[in-house]
Amino acid sequence: MVNFFYKLKSLLNKYWWLTPLLFFLLWRISIEIVARLANFYLTPPINPWPWEQQAPLLARWDSGWYASIVDHSYWFKTDAMSNVTFFPLYPLLWKITKLVTNLRSLLAGVVIANAMALLFSLVFWRWLDQKYSRLTANYSLITLLAFPTSFFMVSAYSESTLLLLSALTF
Repeated sequence: MVNFFYKLKSLLNKYWWLTPLLFFLLWRISIEIVARLANFYLTPPINPWPWEQQAPLLARWDSGWYASIVDHSYWFKTDAMSNVTFFPLYPLLWKITKLVTNLRSLLAGVVIANAMALLFSLVFWRWLDQKYSRLTANYSLITLLAFPTSFFMVSAYSESTLLLLSALTF
């Protein structure tokens, strides 16, 4: 058993990207478990997106506005709510993902959000590792991922894209 941990430690030291990838995967698995348990034990939410048979667990609230931009483009109505208040980069990435992978609309949004969150984790950890130390990078990424509202990063929202672009500026 000690040999396994020694080999794991040497692998993590050799390939810098394995540490944030491992943290991300463990966090993503725990988010999925909590979401499925909540969906099982709590009253299932009403599916607000009539064009989807069953919305993914992490596609609620504003995800429908982003999906309406992807599926029906921007529109403006003076007497009703409109989707013009949402910035275009995330819906553009969502649309490209949907066209390339041929996934359902909301599922494509979750996929692109997860990809952006993974890239953010890698960039953020690498920046902290180079600027401060590996221990600081590890604690910072674990703290960020353990924060209670961190599930928004893998939900069909633009937060992971914003965080990735912010981390890239550093």
